[in-house]
Amino acid sequence: MKTDVQLILTRTKGDKLISEHRQPSRSYVLAMIDLFNAQAAQLTRTIKDTDGIDRSIPVFQGNWDIGAPAGTVLYGIVIGIGNTAVTIANYQLENRCAEGTLSGQFNCGAVSVGVPTTSGSVRKFSVVRNYTNNSTGYTIVRECGIYCEGASTPYYLCLIRDVLVTPQQVEIGQTLTVTYTIKVTV
Repeated sequence: MKTDVQLILTRTKGDKLISEHRQPSRSYVLAMIDLFNAQAAQLTRTIKDTDGIDRSIPVFQGNWDIGAPAGTVLYGIVIGIGNTAVTIANYQLENRCAEGTLSGQFNCGAVSVGVPTTSGSVRKFSVVRNYTNNSTGYTIVRECGIYCEGASTPYYLCLIRDVLVTPQQVEIGQTLTVTYTIKVTV
């Protein structure tokens, strides 16, 4: 079995496509495997949250929630401006963009988690989120990832962090759509 994650970023203004960038995502970080292990073993594990605090994460049905509503950047697909190389020990984006209309902020849409599909020996699903720049200037997005809820408290955990091979300059009024396609091949 092989696991693969594909990252696609598109920039649009209205109905006009400005650019499209594709790159493989190779950046699962510690919390991904630790949370998977906690659920699989049905045991509590200590996992560092996105604030850098070690949290006791029990078995909980909402542990993998990445379907964030519009307006929250606490979980779901997140974007940022940091460009430090990814390491397995990363527990957050280097410099995550906030929700809002001030310089460097974005208005984010809800996260859409697609239904899995099968084609031959490949099973996959996509996770999509739009970020619109309604601020006072352009922002260069250099990193993105996926945060999930962990535990009922909730705590937020970084599952994936990617530094973009080609940073995306998002001008005022443009929308950046981030798509992660997660697939397993037998």
